[in-house]
Amino acid sequence: MVGHGKLDPTYTLDRRPDFVVSCRAHSDVMSLARDTRTTDVILSFLASHAFQDRYRDHFIAEEFTLGRTAVYTHPGSPEYDRRQWQSVSVGP
Repeated sequence: MVGHGKLDPTYTLDRRPDFVVSCRAHSDVMSLARDTRTTDVILSFLASHAFQDRYRDHFIAEEFTLGRTAVYTHPGSPEYDRRQWQSVSVGP
């Protein structure tokens, strides 16, 4: 198990990925206190200063994903100007 709990958001986000998928609702991400460390590595990543400073405020404005697993980008990404995605339609 050595190394499986490693968390280095700064290293990861310094590589400037175009998208970060939160696996959490946008409202949950917005409620996180900066640099909170928990046993939940995803929440710790999303609370990191690296994510909060570069990605948190640049979310893809699509209602369905924001309520479930939000997608974020950064201002230097070619995806930044396309943050207004078409609505996702989910049916039976």
